[in-house]
Order: sequence, then structure tokens, then C-alpha cells
Amino acid sequence: LQQFTGVFQICATTLAYFMNCILIYIVLKSGNKEIGNYRIIIIYFALSDIYYNTVHFVVYPIPECIGNAFFMRGHGFYEELLGVGVYMGAYGHAFPILIFHFLYRVLAVKYPDYLRYFPLFLSVLVTFTAANNALWFSIFYWFFHPDEEILLALTPIYNGSTVLPVVHTIEYAAKHSQALYWVGDQ
Repeated sequence: LQQFTGVFQICATTLAYFMNCILIYIVLKSGNKEIGNYRIIIIYFALSDIYYNTVHFVVYPIPECIGNAFFMRGHGFYEELLGVGVYMGAYGHAFPILIFHFLYRVLAVKYPDYLRYFPLFLSVLVTFTAANNALWFSIFYWFFHPDEEILLALTPIYNGSTVLPVVHTIEYAAKHSQALYWVGDQ
């Protein structure tokens, strides 16, 4: 199974690079003036997807939910907790891009006069993307950091009492982004 997922990971990443590069090429070579500034948003989205796929390939995170616990660790080339934080930041930055994508389309259709403020629109988009990236990174790197309460609750997982498809040991606990939804029998 691990070989299959490794091959799949390589194929998916390669396909993502290929498709996004084709999209960027088409947008850059397109002579259609009707697209206008929208091409910048498309390129920004494609570059964002390339970044996300690169981080996913390097970190290869595997999230797990067991009972009331969530935990995730990188299983790729970079397995440290920092990698999980960077991955979640990359995951989170797609949301503002999609929101601004639809917002731009609304402005283009309903209020085309506002498109003259596109440089401001783009700078706000980049700012929101960076802020969302930082927010998701912070949550998964600093707030989902293992502590004594979480480690105690996850002891059956780390000592092998709970059988899982991915083997966990206490030595790797600090590399996991971990959170408990509740403690006790609630």
C-alpha cells in the first residue's frame, strides 16, 4: 500500500505541475483582451496550486481522527511538526483566492467600473492570502502542539494498544500536530 500511495503521490504532483503550467502558458499566450485582469487571478491561483502541491509532496501529511482526538504528521521528505504547519498554511491559503475569484467575477459583471481599482483588489487578495496562510500555520503549529493532556489521552495509540494502519510511537509524538475535541466522557 505504501508503494502505491508513493507512486500515486508522484503522479498526482506531476499532473498538478503539468496542468497548472499549461494553464499559465495558455493565459499568458492568450490574446483575448476580454479576460483583462482576470488572467492575473487565474495565474495567481495556478501558482498557489503549484505551491500547495509542492508542500504536500514534501511533507506528505497523513491526518487521523481517533475517538475525540485529531492528529497529523508528515510522512514525506520533511516529517517535522513545522512541515505540518507549513502544509496547513498552504491548504488554508486557497480559500481567500477562491473568494476573491468569485468577488472579481461579481464586480466584472455587476459593477465593472470598480475594476479600475484592480491593483488595490490584488493587494488585498495577496494580504488576505498571506494572513490566512499564517492563521492556518499558527493553529496547526502552535495551538495543536502536543502537551501532557493530549499525550496522556493518546497513550494507547503511541504505545501500540490501539491498532492503526499507521504505526505510532511516543518518540514521534512531538512531530504530530495534535488536538483533543474534548476530555473525558462528554
